[in-house]
Amino acid sequence: MLIASLSPLIPFDESMSEVAIADEQTAEAPPQPTVGTLRIKCNLEDAVITVNGKTLGKGSRTFRRMKLGNHLLVIKRDDYQDFEQKITIAPGKTSEVIAILVPEQEEKPVEYTAADYFAQAEDFFKKKNYTEAIGYYTLALARDPSMVAAYLQRADANQLKGNKLNARSDLRSAADIYMNAAQYKRAVECYGKIIKLSPRSVEAYQMRGWAKIYSGDYQSGIEDMKKALDLDSKNWRVRFEYSRALHATNNYKDAEKHLKKIQKHGEEAPEILAFLALTKLSRGNDSDARKYYRKFLKFASSAQIARMSAVAGWQRLTAAAEAGN
Repeated sequence: MLIASLSPLIPFDESMSEVAIADEQTAEAPPQPTVGTLRIKCNLEDAVITVNGKTLGKGSRTFRRMKLGNHLLVIKRDDYQDFEQKITIAPGKTSEVIAILVPEQEEKPVEYTAADYFAQAEDFFKKKNYTEAIGYYTLALARDPSMVAAYLQRADANQLKGNKLNARSDLRSAADIYMNAAQYKRAVECYGKIIKLSPRSVEAYQMRGWAKIYSGDYQSGIEDMKKALDLDSKNWRVRFEYSRALHATNNYKDAEKHLKKIQKHGEEAPEILAFLALTKLSRGNDSDARKYYRKFLKFASSAQIARMSAVAGWQRLTAAAEAGN
C-alpha cells in the first residue's frame, strides 16, 4: 500500500548550513549522512517519476536529498507499461536505476544493445548535450564493457564538461583495453592524452613507456620511463620500474646501476634481487648472479617466483644457479 503523504525528499533547511561550534570537551563525532541520492536514467524524457506515490519529476533526473530506507519507485507515461521497482536509499550513497519503458502493446521489453545506446549518445554529443551523452555512453558500457569507442567518446564529453578526473579514468580504461589486445600504438595515443591532461602523471609516463617498448620503440619508451623517474626520483618503486624497462631493452649496465641503488628494499620487493641476478648473468658475472638468485629465493613467495619464471633469461639463470651448487 502506497503512503502518498510520506515525502521521500527531505526539504532543505537553511539552518542546516550553519556550523555549530561545540565546546572542545563535549565535542562529538560528526553525524552520519541522513540522506542519500537517487539517480534515474529513463528512455522517455516526459515519463512521470513517483516515489511512494509522490510525484518528483520527469525523465532522467538525480534527486540528492532522498530519505533513507525502502521506497517504491514508479515511472509512468500514457500508452506505455509502468516501470516499478523497489529501491533502498543508503546514507551518503547513490542508488542508480535504469528505466526502460515499453509500449503497452508489446509483450516483452525491448532489448536495447550497446550499439543502440551508443548511437543515442552520439546524437546527444553532436547536439553538445554532453550530460545526456555521458549518460548514454554509460548505458552502452553497461551492455558492453569492452566498447572502447564509448570510453573514448565519454572521455571527450567529460573533458568538454571540465571533468578532467573522469576523462583521465575513461582514457585509462580505453588504454587498458588496447594494451590487452596488443594494440600498443593506440594505447600510446590514450596515454598521450592523459599526459596532456596531467603533465606530471608518473603512472601515465610509465604506461606509455611500456606501450612504446612493446611496440618496438625502445628509445622513446625509455625516455618516458626516465621522465617518470625525473618526476619522482626519490620513489624506489619508480626507479625499479625504470630498471625493469632498461633490462627489457638490453641496457644491462644502466639497469644494474639503478637496481643497486634500491637493493636495500630487496626483502620487501624480492624482484629487485631477481633482476639484479639477471643483469649480472647478462653481463657475464655468474658468481654474483647466483648470489642474488639465492637471496631472491630466500625472500620471495611462490607467486613471485612464478611471475619471475616468465621473464626472459630466467631459465638460463636457474640453470646457472644449479650448475654452481
